[in-house]
Amino acid sequence: MAIKTKISFFVGEDVTVRVTATGLNITGWTLAFSVAVGYGATPLFTKTVGAGITITDGPNGVFDVAIADTDTDGLASGGYVWEAKRIDAGQETVLAYGQLELKPRVVAT
Repeated sequence: MAIKTKISFFVGEDVTVRVTATGLNITGWTLAFSVAVGYGATPLFTKTVGAGITITDGPNGVFDVAIADTDTDGLASGGYVWEAKRIDAGQETVLAYGQLELKPRVVAT
């Protein structure tokens, strides 16, 4: 069962999001984390294992997603959606999903 969680951070901020797929051993899985304007929309950016996703505790289902400042620099503040899923052929499963709030910066850079 996918876990629903809200994530919130500032536009243009470097952030690490920790995702836990409770009760699953994700060792060796291919994972993807995507952000979009709405469910079913084309992703604005995607992270995968080795390219932003690090499995930190496979037997306990824990992985980290590194979101770089440049991933959100060009996005407007406001609401988006995110999804983390297993993408191995024949095993595609949504592990976690939810809302992503990008907060505006006080001072533009």
